[in-house]
Amino acid sequence: MEKNEILINGLDFKNWEFVRKRIFSELPEENHYDFQDDEDSSNTSFMVPQELCDRLKYIDGKPCTFSVKIRNLLEDSASLIYQGMITGRRRKITRTYQSQGLNLKKVSCRVVSQSLMEMDIISHALGISRSALLSLMLEWEVTGWLDIVRGAGLARDTTSLKILESNQRFDRTTYTKIAEYRVKITHLVDS
Repeated sequence: MEKNEILINGLDFKNWEFVRKRIFSELPEENHYDFQDDEDSSNTSFMVPQELCDRLKYIDGKPCTFSVKIRNLLEDSASLIYQGMITGRRRKITRTYQSQGLNLKKVSCRVVSQSLMEMDIISHALGISRSALLSLMLEWEVTGWLDIVRGAGLARDTTSLKILESNQRFDRTTYTKIAEYRVKITHLVDS
């Protein structure tokens, strides 16, 4: 299997969803993302449960921007997600969105493009939407799981994610009549 090198400069791509679809249609097997510009940001929107919206504005009781909050949530939950939640195989390609009947609020904000890319890759591997991923991380924060992760020393200790490799492919084997979607993500940080 050939590895495809993709160099992403955030200034070149304002619409990450379009870029992701283009990359996965042109290079579906394995992709290597090397981030150059971690200061570029993009406008985006999330659908977040009303009761979690206020959590987006604060880190440890101090006011912060949405971009900083999302980066902080990714740092705290990266190990938990990469090491424990992403299974090697999924039996569906579709994404799961949030449950019906939730009181969702649309939150529009500017987020560092690198964070959006990482969220999109994680949510794709988990089979959920970015909004569902954000809500999940906020719920972990509310319940205290992220404090436990940070206290155990499992949180990512740097905000400088430099390389993210994503190998996601649809595999219909002859051994089973059910197709599987195989996922492998490797992340390297500049320590």
